[in-house]
Amino acid sequence: HVYWVHFYLQNKTNKDLNLTLYLGDIDFFDFYHVMSQDSLEIVRGGGLMPAWKMTYPGAFRFAVPVRLEKDSTHQFYARLENGEFGQPYPVFKLYGEDRFEELTNLDWRNFWQGIFHGVLWVMIIYNIFFSFIGRDKTYFYYALYMFAISLYFLNIFGFLNKYVFYNHPEYGTYVWLIMQSAAIFYIIFVRKFLNLKVVHPLWDRISKYLLYAVIGFVVFKAGYFLIYKEYGILSYLSQIVLFLGALFTVGLIVSLIQTKSQLARYFTI
Repeated sequence: HVYWVHFYLQNKTNKDLNLTLYLGDIDFFDFYHVMSQDSLEIVRGGGLMPAWKMTYPGAFRFAVPVRLEKDSTHQFYARLENGEFGQPYPVFKLYGEDRFEELTNLDWRNFWQGIFHGVLWVMIIYNIFFSFIGRDKTYFYYALYMFAISLYFLNIFGFLNKYVFYNHPEYGTYVWLIMQSAAIFYIIFVRKFLNLKVVHPLWDRISKYLLYAVIGFVVFKAGYFLIYKEYGILSYLSQIVLFLGALFTVGLIVSLIQTKSQLARYFTI
């Protein structure tokens, strides 16, 4: 779907203003500043816009710089497109240059994310190494689980689009399907690591049925997403599954604490 917005901005002050207009979560946008009858300034951007097509990559992926001379009125048009997935959520907000720079300064966030992923990938490599040395798939499933978790955070914080898929940001949407496998790998890891079949047969059966349910849900979710290209009902279903997963985790931990297995008690810690 394509939407058009037409509006004016007026500067009634006695000084020129350099502002930034945040447009919201838009897949593609073309922003037109009418300079005169024969002149247009065009800015292109959006969450799924390839970097090479964007006018201002980086912090301006969802925003445009706007200069308003003193005592002047300016006319603008914006073409908003939702692309293949989702719908546009326009939220037009004006910021001063300093304020926008402050809001988009992500140095500290990136610093802590770097530490987090550094530790995570050391653990991933460590577990893959031990899975081959010890010929134990348990470590490999845990490595796959952590890999899916890493992809999740790399995706939601925009690192994949910025550094990997910068010319094909739509690929980041499909990475979302891979992230759904985290719960599958985690349940398999828990069953094998805790040897639930021996330690707690009841919870082994529960975890097995839960595993089948999660696999079915992931397949349904992927199919629905690829066919209908929208998140709508999937977000509500995901919340229900997360709630059931939380109940399973709490119940499992309580049951493990009551066992005499040192490994089980170590796992709960």
